[in-house]
Amino acid sequence: MKNSYYDTVPETPENVEIFELKASSEEKIILQYFREHAKDQYSPCQIWKLTDSHGPLTNFRRAITNLTAKGFLEKSGDFVMGIYGRRVNSWRLKISRPEPQRLF
Repeated sequence: MKNSYYDTVPETPENVEIFELKASSEEKIILQYFREHAKDQYSPCQIWKLTDSHGPLTNFRRAITNLTAKGFLEKSGDFVMGIYGRRVNSWRLKISRPEPQRLF
């Protein structure tokens, strides 16, 4: 999965490569969690807590946004109470639906 990290503050190419690997790894962990719990939906805060990560919450928000843009996740349309006392969106694994077959 390329383009997981966004170089918003100019970094050396070596650091960008390291940060890309870390961001990609975070996406893989999150996607795996959603796949293992495919019937459930989670907010970024919930995933952050459930995966027992030591990274910042913003990394999880970025990763979930990336996985949504890449077509792996989708917003569920439901909200949960976030860690700051406000409702937040939840996401679920995007299940591919087969194309309808032509009858004629």
